[in-house]
Amino acid sequence: MTTTTHPVAQVAMDHSKKPLKSQQLQYLGFVTVPAGREYTFRFAVQGQPDRSFILVIDSARFLTGKLKYQEGPGIGYWKLLGALAAEEIDSPVAIRQHVTEGETADYLAGSGGKKKSWTEERRADASRRFKDQLAERRARG
Repeated sequence: MTTTTHPVAQVAMDHSKKPLKSQQLQYLGFVTVPAGREYTFRFAVQGQPDRSFILVIDSARFLTGKLKYQEGPGIGYWKLLGALAAEEIDSPVAIRQHVTEGETADYLAGSGGKKKSWTEERRADASRRFKDQLAERRARG
């Protein structure tokens, strides 16, 4: 059996090429469901019908502290880009997907450390600016 890579995926698989301007993956929002959160994305390619995807993240991923709620759209985007890059014409990406524990670990390993230090640095800068502004107001009287 021969499989052919979807034309859109060919660009995504070759990381040396920039993505085509005629394709766009857009995060549309989320809904909270009893089991967790469902994140909705739209994939648009010029000249083709838009495709919608739902990525489900179980509550356990958030409640254990492994994943922050704010990271939900990012991990969904990351997973969907990977799936679209590997997509083949005879095996399209499933419309509804679940983020696994392994994918959560991979995502956090690839992005977690930088975000934490950046956030701590930003928090410290904001605190210094606030203290400086407060001291300035007190000095004015």
